[in-house]
Amino acid sequence: MAQGFSRDAAEALARPYTGMGEHLIKREWLRAVRLPETALDTPLTLLRPRGISFGEMYELHFRVDRSFWGARMPGGLPSWKGKLLLGAEAKYGPVGKAWFGTPIGLKATGAAAGTGYAVYR
Repeated sequence: MAQGFSRDAAEALARPYTGMGEHLIKREWLRAVRLPETALDTPLTLLRPRGISFGEMYELHFRVDRSFWGARMPGGLPSWKGKLLLGAEAKYGPVGKAWFGTPIGLKATGAAAGTGYAVYR
Protein backbone atom coordinates (compact mmCIF):
# COMPACT_ATOMS: atom_id res chain seq x y z
CA MET A 1 0.00 0.00 0.00
CA ALA A 2 3.02 2.28 0.57
CA GLN A 3 3.61 2.12 -3.19
CA GLY A 4 0.11 3.46 -3.83
CA PHE A 5 -1.71 0.19 -4.45
CA SER A 6 -5.23 -0.48 -3.22
CA ARG A 7 -5.74 -2.98 -0.40
CA ASP A 8 -6.74 -5.66 -2.94
CA ALA A 9 -3.61 -5.07 -5.04
CA ALA A 10 -1.38 -4.97 -1.94
CA GLU A 11 -2.85 -8.27 -0.76
CA ALA A 12 -2.25 -9.80 -4.21
CA LEU A 13 1.38 -8.62 -4.13
CA ALA A 14 1.85 -10.04 -0.62
CA ARG A 15 0.77 -13.56 -1.65
CA PRO A 16 3.51 -16.23 -1.92
CA TYR A 17 5.05 -16.19 -5.39
CA THR A 18 3.98 -19.10 -7.61
CA GLY A 19 5.00 -17.77 -11.02
CA MET A 20 7.61 -18.90 -13.54
CA GLY A 21 10.55 -16.99 -12.07
CA GLU A 22 13.48 -15.30 -13.81
CA HIS A 23 15.74 -17.34 -16.06
CA LEU A 24 19.46 -16.59 -15.81
CA ILE A 25 19.76 -17.40 -19.49
CA LYS A 26 16.69 -16.48 -21.53
CA ARG A 27 14.48 -19.43 -22.39
CA GLU A 28 14.63 -18.53 -26.09
CA TRP A 29 18.43 -18.84 -26.04
CA LEU A 30 18.27 -22.14 -24.18
CA ARG A 31 15.79 -23.46 -26.74
CA ALA A 32 17.95 -22.15 -29.61
CA VAL A 33 20.81 -24.41 -28.50
CA ARG A 34 18.30 -27.27 -28.28
CA LEU A 35 18.53 -27.74 -24.56
CA PRO A 36 15.85 -30.24 -23.44
CA GLU A 37 12.74 -28.66 -21.92
CA THR A 38 13.52 -30.39 -18.61
CA ALA A 39 16.76 -28.39 -18.40
CA LEU A 40 15.04 -25.00 -18.74
CA ASP A 41 13.62 -24.76 -15.24
CA THR A 42 16.35 -26.14 -12.98
CA PRO A 43 17.92 -24.64 -9.84
CA LEU A 44 20.93 -23.84 -12.06
CA THR A 45 18.97 -21.73 -14.54
CA LEU A 46 15.94 -20.40 -12.64
CA LEU A 47 15.80 -17.59 -10.07
CA ARG A 48 12.75 -18.19 -7.87
CA PRO A 49 13.68 -17.76 -4.19
CA ARG A 50 11.64 -19.73 -1.66
CA GLY A 51 9.30 -17.76 0.55
CA ILE A 52 9.25 -14.70 -1.71
CA SER A 53 6.02 -12.79 -2.37
CA PHE A 54 4.74 -11.66 -5.75
CA GLY A 55 5.71 -8.06 -4.94
CA GLU A 56 9.21 -9.04 -3.83
CA MET A 57 9.69 -11.22 -6.91
CA TYR A 58 8.51 -8.46 -9.24
CA GLU A 59 11.04 -6.08 -7.65
CA LEU A 60 13.86 -8.63 -7.86
CA HIS A 61 12.95 -9.54 -11.44
CA PHE A 62 12.83 -5.84 -12.39
CA ARG A 63 16.26 -5.17 -10.88
CA VAL A 64 18.09 -8.15 -12.47
CA ASP A 65 16.40 -8.37 -15.90
CA ARG A 66 17.10 -5.61 -18.42
CA SER A 67 13.94 -6.49 -20.39
CA PHE A 68 11.43 -6.83 -17.50
CA TRP A 69 9.52 -3.63 -16.81
CA GLY A 70 6.26 -4.77 -15.25
CA ALA A 71 3.68 -7.46 -14.67
CA ARG A 72 -0.06 -7.94 -14.88
CA MET A 73 -2.00 -8.26 -11.69
CA PRO A 74 -4.86 -10.71 -11.15
CA GLY A 75 -8.52 -9.78 -11.40
CA GLY A 76 -8.10 -6.63 -13.47
CA LEU A 77 -6.10 -4.83 -10.78
CA PRO A 78 -3.67 -2.13 -11.97
CA SER A 79 -0.41 -3.49 -13.40
CA TRP A 80 2.84 -3.52 -11.44
CA LYS A 81 5.19 -1.11 -13.26
CA GLY A 82 8.76 -1.19 -12.03
CA LYS A 83 9.94 1.96 -13.77
CA LEU A 84 7.16 4.01 -12.15
CA LEU A 85 7.51 2.38 -8.72
CA LEU A 86 11.30 2.05 -8.44
CA GLY A 87 12.73 4.14 -11.28
CA ALA A 88 14.85 2.92 -14.18
CA GLU A 89 18.02 3.54 -12.13
CA ALA A 90 16.93 0.74 -9.77
CA LYS A 91 18.09 -1.81 -12.36
CA TYR A 92 21.25 -3.57 -11.22
CA GLY A 93 24.48 -3.21 -13.15
CA PRO A 94 26.54 -6.23 -14.21
CA VAL A 95 27.89 -7.00 -10.71
CA GLY A 96 24.49 -6.67 -9.01
CA LYS A 97 22.84 -8.75 -11.72
CA ALA A 98 25.51 -11.43 -11.36
CA TRP A 99 25.12 -11.56 -7.57
CA PHE A 100 21.39 -11.07 -7.08
CA GLY A 101 20.30 -12.64 -10.39
CA THR A 102 22.23 -15.89 -10.12
CA PRO A 103 20.02 -18.77 -8.95
CA ILE A 104 20.97 -20.26 -5.58
CA GLY A 105 21.59 -23.68 -7.18
CA LEU A 106 24.24 -22.22 -9.46
CA LYS A 107 25.83 -20.25 -6.60
CA ALA A 108 25.97 -23.42 -4.49
CA THR A 109 27.46 -25.41 -7.36
CA GLY A 110 30.13 -22.77 -7.90
CA ALA A 111 30.93 -22.60 -4.19
CA ALA A 112 31.18 -26.38 -3.95
CA ALA A 113 33.46 -26.50 -6.99
CA GLY A 114 35.65 -23.76 -5.54
CA THR A 115 35.85 -25.50 -2.19
CA GLY A 116 36.71 -28.80 -3.84
CA TYR A 117 39.41 -27.12 -5.88
CA ALA A 118 40.92 -25.45 -2.80
CA VAL A 119 40.90 -28.72 -0.82
CA TYR A 120 42.34 -30.70 -3.74
CA ARG A 121 45.26 -28.29 -4.20
